[in-house]
Amino acid sequence: MDWNNLGVAYNNFKVRGRAVQAFRKSETAGETLAMANLGYQLLNAGFVSEAQAICTKALTIEGFHANVGHLSVALREHSEAEQKSVEATLDQAKQRAEYYNSFGNSLGMSELTDLATVWVGPECELSLRIDGDQMSLDGSYQRAANALSAALGMVSSSVTVRHELKFTGALRGRAVVGLFKRTSDEKSRSLLSAQTEPQRFLMIVSEETLTVLYPSENSAVPVLFRRREAVAQLPWQNELPRE
Repeated sequence: MDWNNLGVAYNNFKVRGRAVQAFRKSETAGETLAMANLGYQLLNAGFVSEAQAICTKALTIEGFHANVGHLSVALREHSEAEQKSVEATLDQAKQRAEYYNSFGNSLGMSELTDLATVWVGPECELSLRIDGDQMSLDGSYQRAANALSAALGMVSSSVTVRHELKFTGALRGRAVVGLFKRTSDEKSRSLLSAQTEPQRFLMIVSEETLTVLYPSENSAVPVLFRRREAVAQLPWQNELPRE
């Protein structure tokens, strides 16, 4: 067991290479606790199949240490988490690919002449205005002040902050390319403001929905805005009143 203890000591001092060597020495003596420690080292470094092999070997040894069982569970959970991550990534990629295809088709379609003027997004209602080939979509809402600002005493926790959202862009067929800007009056109350730089967006326009994608966000999926008359329950009904 001395080699295992030495490996633990090396690991505590972040001397990973020496720790693995020590655990390997203890493994040759059939010490299953060291094998579990080695398995965790390999798993944390991304060598999942090697960690699984060590775990499988340790499980065949009579009276194996309880940490071997814990390692087996960790390996299974790691595999499940990776699978979910892969599926989510592929789903996001699929949604973005489908969006770009629809966006391309929308560029060649005739413009809609009678669009609703009020739309519901995830955070607030927004007003749509079209002037020739220029489109603007803007709205505002109130939210409690930044939690960190309140914790530092920069603003009262009871203060509400006004946030404004503004989309502006050029309308081409049933598609829009433009910039999105989010601002708030928190800047005047605190050093911790929620100001953001303008962000490029793409929008697909239909009679019932406006579908927005932010290309600069690799993990982003399309965001849906619905015609106000078609929304029975507002997403924020249980939150602060919106303007």
